[in-house]
Formats: sequence, C-alpha cells, structure tokens
Amino acid sequence: MTHLRYVLFVAFTIMGFISLHAQQRGKASFYSRQATGARTSSGERLRHNDFTCAHRTHPFGTLLKVKNLSNGKEVVVRVNDRGPFGRGRIVDLSWGAAKALGMLSQGVVAVEVTPVGKKKVSSKGKGSTSDASLKHKSGKRKGKAHAKKGKHKDKKGSSAMGKKHKKRDSKLKGNAKLRHSDKAKHVKSKKKHVKSKEKHVKSEKKHVKSKKKHVKTKPQKGNKKTKKGKKEKKKGKKKGRR
Repeated sequence: MTHLRYVLFVAFTIMGFISLHAQQRGKASFYSRQATGARTSSGERLRHNDFTCAHRTHPFGTLLKVKNLSNGKEVVVRVNDRGPFGRGRIVDLSWGAAKALGMLSQGVVAVEVTPVGKKKVSSKGKGSTSDASLKHKSGKRKGKAHAKKGKHKDKKGSSAMGKKHKKRDSKLKGNAKLRHSDKAKHVKSKKKHVKSKEKHVKSEKKHVKSKKKHVKTKPQKGNKKTKKGKKEKKKGKKKGRR
C-alpha cells in the first residue's frame, strides 16, 4: 500500500513537472468585456484590460506565453482562473490579451502555450502583481538602455546648454536695464514738456493782461479832435476882439 502511494506521488510530480515545462497546442477563447468584475477561481476580480487567463492545471500565478499560430503574435499572461471546459480548448484569455493577439474578430484561434515562470498570488488576489507590468517588460528593458545612453549624452550637452542659457540670461538682463533707462528718460522728457507748456500758458496770460492794460490807457481819437477844435475857436475869438 505504501509502495503504491509512493508510485502515485512520483507519477503526479512528474506529470506536474512536465505540464509546467511542456508546450501545449490547442484552441484559445477569451472572456467578453461584460465579464469585468466577476470573481475568478483565485479570488481576484476579473479586469478585461489585464493580461490574465484561465487554465485547467497550471497553478495560479503561473506566467504563460501564448502564441497565435495564425499571425505569429505573442503575449505573456498570468493564470488566475480555472478553465476552459470546452472540447479542444486549452486556455481562456482576457479581452485585453485577446486584442493583443488579434483574435477578437475570430473568437477562437489555434495557439501554442508555453510556461515561462511564476508570480506569487494570494488566495484573495491581493498583493498580485499588476498585469500592466507584463505588457511593458520588454519596453522597460529597452527604456533603461536608452536612458543610460541619454544620460551620457545629457552630461555632454548640459554644459553647452548651460552656457547658452547664461548668455541668454545676460542678454535679457541687459535689455531689461536698457528698457528701464529708456522709460526713465521718456518720463523725464514728458515732465520737461509739461513744465514748458505751463510756462507758455503763464506767458500767454501775462500777454493778455498787458493787452488789456494797453487798451484802457489809450486816449479816444474823437476827444482829441474836439479839444483841438475848442482851442482853435478860442484863439479866433481873441484875434477878432483885438
């Protein structure tokens, strides 16, 4: 009896090891977007944009590389549910993973599934790694390499850029000073112009006053004539008497 148990244990471990590392070929389907929010067998909620899948035997958290055999597209998904239970189907993909594989219009396609690793997932789905990280793994590596190159270039270019900025700042400061001095000169000239206007107005007022005085002091022409006529008459009378 103990020997039989030992044999079964060894057989199951071998099968599990083979299932973890062996490739599978079959058909893949996907969840609809309306299934978002449904509870999976692992306990976490289904989200249509996450790269997750359902598999019958692989442990929760196992990362599977799924290749669409019709167009050659590949994605890495995480097992968080059990299924599919239809004939010939080996994996059920999330809507986002199906979109990345280009199978939304077909519905069911032939795929190749290969285990690539494992992520730890709690029974309630808490603490699971974000599936967005699966989308951007390769992008992050490339980004790091580009960032290192960019840093080296930035160090060289930063000194030159710093000099250019200093020159620009000095020019701007000089222009600001010139503008300020020009404004001050303009204000001074305006004040001088206003003062000259005031002086001109005062001189005009004085001129008007002098004109009025001159008009008052002028004798009337008619009065002069009458005075002269009276004097001549008096002289004529005196001569006649003599």
